[in-house]
Amino acid sequence: RKIKNFKIQLTQMKILQVISNLGNGGAEKFTIELSNELAKNHEVTLVCFRPIEPHWMFTKLIDENVKLITLGKENGFSLMLFFKIFKLLSNLKPNVVHFHLDSTVKYIYPLIYLFRKIKFVYTIHCNLTKSNAVIFKFLNNYKLQKKNISFVCISNSILEEFKSKFLNIKFQKIDNGIKTAQKNNLKIELTKINFVSIGRIFEQKNYALLCAVMKSYSNLQAIVIGDLDNLDHDYYRKIQNQCPTNVHFIGKKENIGDYLTQADAFVMTSLYEGLPISALEALSLGVPILTTPAGGMVDLVENGINGFVSQDFSDESFTQIIDKFLSLSAEEINIIKQNNIDKFNANYNISQCAENYIKTYLN
Repeated sequence: RKIKNFKIQLTQMKILQVISNLGNGGAEKFTIELSNELAKNHEVTLVCFRPIEPHWMFTKLIDENVKLITLGKENGFSLMLFFKIFKLLSNLKPNVVHFHLDSTVKYIYPLIYLFRKIKFVYTIHCNLTKSNAVIFKFLNNYKLQKKNISFVCISNSILEEFKSKFLNIKFQKIDNGIKTAQKNNLKIELTKINFVSIGRIFEQKNYALLCAVMKSYSNLQAIVIGDLDNLDHDYYRKIQNQCPTNVHFIGKKENIGDYLTQADAFVMTSLYEGLPISALEALSLGVPILTTPAGGMVDLVENGINGFVSQDFSDESFTQIIDKFLSLSAEEINIIKQNNIDKFNANYNISQCAENYIKTYLN
């Protein structure tokens, strides 16, 4: 295996990582961390459709070895953007174009017919949604998958869902990976954090469930880390109206690791997910995870081993796993923490993830 991996590293490639924006989401952070890791041995260009915005936190993480190109896209469909990407590929002549998020597909996919010597890779970052269902139904019905494109799912559950729905398309799995979350040892506002949840403030994250169940635990505190300036305002107002005093929305934070290490558990109440970067950050620091059965979370968390997964998305079901967690002894919690660290190191570190993508690029 060492010889095979050495040969892979010797094959230096020109790689384009393409994403619609570099905002404060998990897929965006993953794309940056993957680009940084690949740039250790390859020539990597990170292409972002939109101009960089001041409130995007992760752009400062881009390594100096990664070249960043922004294409100035505004809202709505842009035919000009398609020609900009065509010109970019013609000039740079990359070996690989790796694109992320549904919003890139309509601009990148037509190019696989025009650049047949380029390997294209599309990573599917979440469960089947209305948006990507339309895309893949079209590709499946007309059997439009070509040899120079690979479709990658980021967890087993997502892989099985797409394979069962779209029989004419070949999918493979590469688990998401990240760097171990960093602890900056910065001062945090709260002296007591029982549960921490991290994510965008919109309906997918299902914070209504967190607010509902926390009403039964007046002696516990939960915090939600997420951007309060760029959010679904109607949804946030609705949540605030039903939010108990022991749930705190504290805005976006750059020192995620400090909050996670102060928490008793990481909580995810989402309706659907891929393999969330925030959950992997918790895993990397050994934080127990309490989650709904959303997307790749059922692959990440084993009941009683490194956390708990609720049976469904109801208040009652989530309350049950909180009660199970609260009943654990200190020794049992320490075992869960070590299991999380071991699982992260074995399966979800960024170097292993990058190695798996390199193999796909060369296939």
